[in-house]
Amino acid sequence: MRTRLLELQAFGPYKTKQTLDFTTLGDESLFLITGPTGAGKTTIFDAICFSLYGKASGADRDHDTLRSDFSSHETETFVRFTFSVKNETYRVLRKPKQWIPKLRGEGLKEEPATAVLETLIDGTFVVTESKINDVNDKIKAILGLDYDQFLKMIMIPQGEFRRLISENSQEREQILQKLFQTVRYAYLQDYFKEQSKQEEQALKDLNSALDFEWQRIPWDDLDEIEQLTTMDRVQLLEMKLNNTLNLINQNETKQTELKEIIQQKNDNLQRQTQLVEVFNDYETKKRELTVLLEKAPDITEKRQILEAAEKATRLDYYYQDYHNRKKEVEKKVAERDAILEKVGKVTQAYDQQKVHFDALVAKKDAFELIKDDLKEASKQREEWLIYEKKIDEVKAQGNQLRELTEAYEEKQSAVVALTTAIKDKEQTLRERHEVETSYLKAHNELEKQTALLGVVEEALNEERALSELRETYKQQQTKLQSFVAAVSEAKKIESDTEKRWRDGYAYRLSQSLTSGEPCPVCGSPEHPGALHTRVELVSDAVLNMAKTDREQKEQALNDKQAQLAELKLKGTYQREKVDHLLKGVVEDLQSSPTATELLEWIRAHKERLTAIKVNVKHLEQKQRTLQKLAKTLEVESTQQVTLEAELNDMTDAIAKAKEVFHKLETECDLLKQRLPIDKMTYLQFEARFKDKQAKLEMFNREYEKAEQKWHQLQTDKQTLETELKSFTSYLKELREKEAERLQAFEQQLVVSAFKNDAAFLEARQPENVRESLKTHIQTFDEQRQTLAVKIKTLTERINHQPKPDIAPLKAAIAQLDENYNTLIKETTRLEELHTLLLSVQDKVKEQLSEINKATHKFQTVKKLANLSRGDNHLKLSFERFVLSSFLDAILLKANQRLVELTDYRYQLRRSHEIAKRGAQSGLDLEVIDHHTSKVRSVKTLSGGEGFKASLSLALGMADVVQAYSGGIQLDTLFIDEGFGTLDDISLEQAINTLKGLSQKNRILGIISHVPQLKEEIYAKLEITTSPSGSDAAFTF
Repeated sequence: MRTRLLELQAFGPYKTKQTLDFTTLGDESLFLITGPTGAGKTTIFDAICFSLYGKASGADRDHDTLRSDFSSHETETFVRFTFSVKNETYRVLRKPKQWIPKLRGEGLKEEPATAVLETLIDGTFVVTESKINDVNDKIKAILGLDYDQFLKMIMIPQGEFRRLISENSQEREQILQKLFQTVRYAYLQDYFKEQSKQEEQALKDLNSALDFEWQRIPWDDLDEIEQLTTMDRVQLLEMKLNNTLNLINQNETKQTELKEIIQQKNDNLQRQTQLVEVFNDYETKKRELTVLLEKAPDITEKRQILEAAEKATRLDYYYQDYHNRKKEVEKKVAERDAILEKVGKVTQAYDQQKVHFDALVAKKDAFELIKDDLKEASKQREEWLIYEKKIDEVKAQGNQLRELTEAYEEKQSAVVALTTAIKDKEQTLRERHEVETSYLKAHNELEKQTALLGVVEEALNEERALSELRETYKQQQTKLQSFVAAVSEAKKIESDTEKRWRDGYAYRLSQSLTSGEPCPVCGSPEHPGALHTRVELVSDAVLNMAKTDREQKEQALNDKQAQLAELKLKGTYQREKVDHLLKGVVEDLQSSPTATELLEWIRAHKERLTAIKVNVKHLEQKQRTLQKLAKTLEVESTQQVTLEAELNDMTDAIAKAKEVFHKLETECDLLKQRLPIDKMTYLQFEARFKDKQAKLEMFNREYEKAEQKWHQLQTDKQTLETELKSFTSYLKELREKEAERLQAFEQQLVVSAFKNDAAFLEARQPENVRESLKTHIQTFDEQRQTLAVKIKTLTERINHQPKPDIAPLKAAIAQLDENYNTLIKETTRLEELHTLLLSVQDKVKEQLSEINKATHKFQTVKKLANLSRGDNHLKLSFERFVLSSFLDAILLKANQRLVELTDYRYQLRRSHEIAKRGAQSGLDLEVIDHHTSKVRSVKTLSGGEGFKASLSLALGMADVVQAYSGGIQLDTLFIDEGFGTLDDISLEQAINTLKGLSQKNRILGIISHVPQLKEEIYAKLEITTSPSGSDAAFTF
């Protein structure tokens, strides 16, 4: 992640909107955040952290206290942060929960927290997420870091630095867990533990299932069986299976023999039973025939009733025909009487309606006069409606005329105001040329001074290079003295070696001299000064080595002198290069200025350049304002022409409206003269008109109704009289036919031999009764015939045989069946037992196999569970083992910086001591002191040493997590921690370490009050305070 732009308003101590553009840092990737205590330095961190995660950077900072106490409720609190990750640029806007004024009325309302994430696409920021949870998830996905990881790797707030080394093992474990997301390894520990419990329970369940299978077997002695081993039980089960199978085979043989005997007995019983059934059937039929013959008298009586009913049935047609005619006559007499009654009622209603209709005819002439009055009133009514409509039109036209007049006056005022505004703008635009000229001069001056600043900054860089060359020259001069001393020492060694070589050579020569013989050197026969003391012999090789060493050191001295000469030449060239850059360019700098003088000039020149930039911006703003004013003037001029044209159109429209208004007034006056407006209102006139109209309509409806009813009654009377005459004639004919049917019935009665009507009526029977009599008689005859035939047949089958007694035979068969069933039950019991034993045998084999597997699996999982939870010789759980690996990697990176910061004195390492009393091992820290060659606790480090160790550990942690997370770019690092505990040397080492970090394409921000840091770090984010809040700005 690389920081681009931070904007905040009403946040912490910042009342007004603050805009911090980190891109202005340019190549200055290391900057210092400075300001008074409480000014809001840490708030910059809080704002960045809040924008990304909705939380402040410190644990003691409350989310609800982020709003500035300096701001009013009208000022909205927000943070907008622009950053880039992997060539993608994002902008996040976040607002905390806050109270704002209500849009309507007085008072405040609570505005909930909001968050919006935008992505830069084709030069435009496009909203990608707008819900708080979605924004949080997206930020985490983009950065690859959660809140805790972000604090540990990008932001190190106050109070968090020292905790990295001062925390105990358990607290350090919590930090590493959050950083490396090792909770899955803890889950794995829990998984193994749970699996161990499950496997143990599964093994218990299998053993319980095996015990259940053993208990299913009906053992003879259960106590004895419980003492046996599993294998003994298996063998005993096999024996029990064989015994059971033998018993089953024996019982099946007995069953076969007994079944044959029972079959023979049953065949004999069946023959005897059939003969008994024939005797029983014969006796039953004899009894049935006797009972049937007892019903013969009743059947004879029914035969007589049926014969009389059949005779009556043949006479019944004439009797029914006569009675039907008689009923028809009676019905028609009743209908005639009803018609007579209707004729009387209609005649009475006809007479009454005729009287009412004659009265209405007498009133008709009076209502004709009312009808004529209504025609005349209807014409007046139409004119009155036209008059009312005209009145409304007059009012509407008057309103339109008034509105046109008011609009005309308003537009006329607008034209006057616009004309005045145009004159003012024209007056203002007269200075436009002067402003443009001033802007060009200021812009040229800005470019000139910017170029001048670039030259001086280049000269500063060259001056710094010159200073480095001078420092290198001094160092090489110092080293040259050591080379001179080395050459001098080598010459001395060579001289001593050569002297010892000569002495040794002389000693060897003296040993070869003989008195009286000439010396090979001087030729003297006497040798008074011969060397008799033994000296060390030096070989030619040693002498040559001394000469070679002297020559090499002389050559090295010559090379070093040549390097000094080359450095001096480069310094002279570099000095000329600096002077050449500044020659004739900067007048207020003395010749050959130092780097400090150049820095001071650059600082002062930047202040002047800032003033020029402000002036240029002011002129640019003024120029833009004048340009906008010119465009506005052009628009307003067009508007003026348009408004004047509209005024002319409105003048014509007003004239036309007045003409229409007067015309409508004249028409209204003419209509008023023809109407009784002075006598009554329109509502009164309308009420009288409707009253007459209603009376006329009521009379017409009543007249028409009465006339229709009178005609209808007249028609009904005539119809009923005609119907009565016809009905009387038809009734006479029916009475004649009734007499004819009576005579025919009486003749047939005499022929049928019935004594009288009563005898005939008594003999009559319904058809269902006659059918029932026939059925009973026929059934009786058929049953008597059938029983006689069956009795004859059964007599022939018995053939004078005695009736057998089958009870003893049944008893014998029953006893045999009981024995057979007992044998079957026993066999079935043995088969069930055999099936049970086979099932148990299969289950036992299966259970034993499963128990072996489960035992092996349980032992394996239990070992894994014990190992993963730290029940091992290292007292190290699986998660702690992973965390210790990460900690080793962090310490490896941390020690690379710590040895530099402590001049190779201290080195951190992870303690390998085994924890006691059930505690976990693996995450305790120790420090190796190379000065004492001892190992001690990190808590024994002093304040400055602890700061160095914490800084190294924090930076190492960032490096490891970046490498571990894969693809995460940590291009920004903020440190909110004092450096006051460090001495000058340690502080310089810390600064060099931080500069090394910033040179790796990172932005590094530091909060500190240490003066040396202010001198060493060029770029600064200065926080200034005032009674109305703080302000922040970059300075260089």
